[in-house]
Amino acid sequence: IIITGGRLTALIETEYFDNQEGGSEHLDDSLHRLQEPGFKGSEEERINKISTVIKEASEELLDYGHKLVLVYPIPAVGWNVPRRFKKLMKDKSNRVKAWLDHGGVTTSYKVFQTRNKRVYAIYDSIKDHPNLLRIYPEKLFCNRDYIGRCQTEDDKHIFYIDDNHLSLYGAKILVDDIFSKMEAKWQDIHWYEASNNIK
Repeated sequence: IIITGGRLTALIETEYFDNQEGGSEHLDDSLHRLQEPGFKGSEEERINKISTVIKEASEELLDYGHKLVLVYPIPAVGWNVPRRFKKLMKDKSNRVKAWLDHGGVTTSYKVFQTRNKRVYAIYDSIKDHPNLLRIYPEKLFCNRDYIGRCQTEDDKHIFYIDDNHLSLYGAKILVDDIFSKMEAKWQDIHWYEASNNIK
């Protein structure tokens, strides 16, 4: 069983996430290497090359008989979630309390969809196969309690440790979903929920 995922969106878009509501990921030079030799050519050529490699490699693994779990993009946030909550909790105004009562640190689901459109197209181009399982983290973190928003917390837990990495609890939500869907699709897979002790 091969579980694959990652920040393909940053590679495709060659820029970090801006939630268009005032939050942008901390920028560094790591994406500049995409402009180095080997990545030259038009944007369309670069994306087509990446798409072809991912599609062919995935389908080859499936044809060899491997089970492949394809994890689609995890919603990025744009703000460092724990820091933002700390900052907000220091503000005792009614405006902030009302804001927290209506979802707190959330981001636009529409912005998520727009940003990840090309990555979804790449993953969707991989042909369906009995050994292929598609996982959509957006279904776990977006449109939960607030339609049109991607949440970063519930009433007890924060789902992120920064602006894009899941916390231990956020990862538990995703991992439990992956394994429950694996069990449902492939009945010979049995997952002991060792993550149940995560509080």
